Amino acid sequence: MKILAYLRLIAMVLIIFWVVRGVIMMIGDFMGVVAYNQQLVIVGLATILLSEFYRGRKASTALFAVGFLLIIFG
Repeated sequence: MKILAYLRLIAMVLIIFWVVRGVIMMIGDFMGVVAYNQQLVIVGLATILLSEFYRGRKASTALFAVGFLLIIFG
Protein backbone atom coordinates (compact mmCIF):
# COMPACT_ATOMS: atom_id res chain seq x y z
CA MET A 1 0.00 0.00 0.00
CA LYS A 2 2.93 2.34 0.54
CA ILE A 3 3.87 2.04 -3.13
CA LEU A 4 0.36 3.09 -4.20
CA ALA A 5 0.50 6.09 -1.88
CA TYR A 6 3.82 7.15 -3.40
CA LEU A 7 2.50 6.66 -6.93
CA ARG A 8 -0.56 8.74 -6.10
CA LEU A 9 1.64 11.50 -4.71
CA ILE A 10 3.88 11.45 -7.78
CA ALA A 11 0.83 11.57 -10.07
CA MET A 12 -0.61 14.54 -8.17
CA VAL A 13 2.69 16.42 -8.40
CA LEU A 14 2.87 15.76 -12.15
CA ILE A 15 -0.73 16.92 -12.63
CA ILE A 16 0.01 20.10 -10.66
CA PHE A 17 3.10 20.71 -12.81
CA TRP A 18 1.10 20.15 -16.02
CA VAL A 19 -1.70 22.50 -14.87
CA VAL A 20 0.76 25.27 -13.93
CA ARG A 21 2.53 24.86 -17.28
CA GLY A 22 -0.81 24.99 -19.09
CA VAL A 23 -1.90 28.13 -17.26
CA ILE A 24 1.39 29.80 -18.19
CA MET A 25 0.91 28.75 -21.81
CA MET A 26 -2.69 30.06 -21.79
CA ILE A 27 -1.46 33.41 -20.49
CA GLY A 28 1.10 33.45 -23.29
CA ASP A 29 -1.66 32.62 -25.77
CA PHE A 30 -3.79 35.45 -24.40
CA MET A 31 -0.89 37.88 -24.80
CA GLY A 32 -0.23 36.68 -28.35
CA VAL A 33 3.20 35.21 -27.66
CA VAL A 34 2.47 31.56 -28.44
CA ALA A 35 -0.46 29.56 -29.82
CA TYR A 36 -1.88 27.05 -27.33
CA ASN A 37 -4.91 24.85 -28.09
CA GLN A 38 -5.16 22.47 -25.11
CA GLN A 39 -7.33 24.53 -22.77
CA LEU A 40 -9.86 21.73 -22.19
CA VAL A 41 -7.09 19.33 -21.20
CA ILE A 42 -5.85 21.76 -18.55
CA VAL A 43 -9.37 22.34 -17.22
CA GLY A 44 -9.93 18.56 -17.14
CA LEU A 45 -6.68 17.97 -15.24
CA ALA A 46 -7.59 20.72 -12.78
CA THR A 47 -10.99 19.10 -12.26
CA ILE A 48 -9.39 15.71 -11.63
CA LEU A 49 -6.99 17.33 -9.17
CA LEU A 50 -9.94 18.99 -7.44
CA SER A 51 -11.68 15.62 -7.18
CA GLU A 52 -8.68 14.26 -5.25
CA PHE A 53 -9.07 16.96 -2.60
CA TYR A 54 -12.87 16.76 -2.27
CA ARG A 55 -14.14 14.63 0.62
CA GLY A 56 -17.58 13.58 -0.63
CA ARG A 57 -17.49 10.21 -2.41
CA LYS A 58 -20.25 10.85 -4.95
CA ALA A 59 -19.13 14.40 -5.73
CA SER A 60 -15.51 13.28 -6.01
CA THR A 61 -16.47 10.58 -8.51
CA ALA A 62 -18.59 13.04 -10.49
CA LEU A 63 -15.74 15.57 -10.63
CA PHE A 64 -13.34 12.85 -11.75
CA ALA A 65 -15.74 11.76 -14.51
CA VAL A 66 -16.22 15.34 -15.73
CA GLY A 67 -12.46 15.90 -15.75
CA PHE A 68 -11.88 12.66 -17.64
CA LEU A 69 -14.47 13.62 -20.26
CA LEU A 70 -12.89 17.06 -20.68
CA ILE A 71 -9.51 15.45 -21.28
CA ILE A 72 -11.00 13.06 -23.84
CA PHE A 73 -12.81 15.85 -25.71
CA GLY A 74 -9.83 18.22 -25.44
